[in-house]
Amino acid sequence: MCLIWVNYTTSKMDKLTLLANFFTSMIL
Repeated sequence: MCLIWVNYTTSKMDKLTLLANFFTSMIL
């Protein structure tokens, strides 16, 4: 159960990081 939750939050963080990198590249 904990492992699934950790994997879920990690994937969410990865998506947020991808979005942040995308917007940063758009601005730059």
